Amino acid sequence: MNIRHANVSRDERSRILFISPVPPGPDGIGVELRAWFHLETLAAIADVDAILAMTPAQLARPMDLDRPRALCRSLSVLKLDPNHEAPGRRVRGPRLLGRVLDLSKPAFRLAPDEAGNLRSVLSDSHFEIVFCFRIRSYEILESLGDLPNWRDSRLFVDFDDIESLSMRRELPFIKRTLGFERTLIARLDTLETSRLESRIARRADMISVCSEVDRQRLVEREGHARITVIPNSYPLMPALPLRPIGPAAKLLFLGTLSYPPNEDAVLFFCRQIYPRIRQIYAGRVRLTIVGRRPGSRVRALAEDPSIVVAGDVESVEPYYDEADLVVAPIRFGGGTRIKILEALSFGRAVVSTTLGAEGLDLTPGHDLRLADEPESFADACVELLQDQDARFRLATAGRARVAAGYGRSHIQRILAQQILDL
Repeated sequence: MNIRHANVSRDERSRILFISPVPPGPDGIGVELRAWFHLETLAAIADVDAILAMTPAQLARPMDLDRPRALCRSLSVLKLDPNHEAPGRRVRGPRLLGRVLDLSKPAFRLAPDEAGNLRSVLSDSHFEIVFCFRIRSYEILESLGDLPNWRDSRLFVDFDDIESLSMRRELPFIKRTLGFERTLIARLDTLETSRLESRIARRADMISVCSEVDRQRLVEREGHARITVIPNSYPLMPALPLRPIGPAAKLLFLGTLSYPPNEDAVLFFCRQIYPRIRQIYAGRVRLTIVGRRPGSRVRALAEDPSIVVAGDVESVEPYYDEADLVVAPIRFGGGTRIKILEALSFGRAVVSTTLGAEGLDLTPGHDLRLADEPESFADACVELLQDQDARFRLATAGRARVAAGYGRSHIQRILAQQILDL
């Protein structure tokens, strides 16, 4: 990668403060990949001090910080404490009232001693740019108060997607499965998130999102921030062989299974789509589900002998290699799906819902297939399983589109230039 600006010598490099709620990693899940992409780009043009502010649950998991630390002038890991108790399935009386009164408070805050230490250290530092990855990182910045040395710092906030929109899309599913009280809390959280987005739009110098669709949505809101598109990217992988289907067709779902849109998608697929595929395809079909932290409902799907729940795996490549078709039946959420780019990069045909492929510059019917109803989704899968030439054409075209529009070096140059021009 060579994205260093021609007129920026090492002596002239700016200092950037990078704040992230996730550990950046080139082998991580989607949000960690995007954080790594940003950190790698920033480190190529500036000296970066990184702050990773994470919850106790995140800190309890193994993580590799050696690679992000190698990119940074310094890297600090800070603990976030919950501001209020996570609700159970039912929320009654005083707890519900307390949650309503806590509307203006973020879900997590810096532990008091860490906030004080961080304020003391950073008050003596000056950064030309403060880069907040995801909107919750901006809350860390807000919690530090007015730091005189930062008054002329420029603020860049990467929304990635519009979180309040994703949360609104999830509300009907919460209402259907978790009841009135949880739905009320979710509505309050959505309102608080929308207010946070508005504060950022008034304060930031630049905001980035991952798609033109989301950029247009933000342009309609009030605020002085410039809004730009930094698409998600995925490195072009060596194309896996395209093979005829064996004795059984092999479907693949891949995504972080603790993420509600992914859990819903795989349950929706297995309950309403997969049985139809098996019926039409005379039972000669298998499904593999790959992703971190599957819950009990997803694990229970493996009671069907034709379904394998692989969970977290060391490498996804062998699973793509075996797959005849990749499915992405997403019904809510936001942003763009790095996993669709990943599947296409490996040369695998994809069937997705319209929402699952939202914001990706892909042509339906040419680069992937789209279907939103259980019957049409199942029919699209069966058609591609039965038509080898159509499946190969789709895989080849989708991979070519990823190579042309979502290559990492190209998008890193876009981000680097936006930072240098800020």
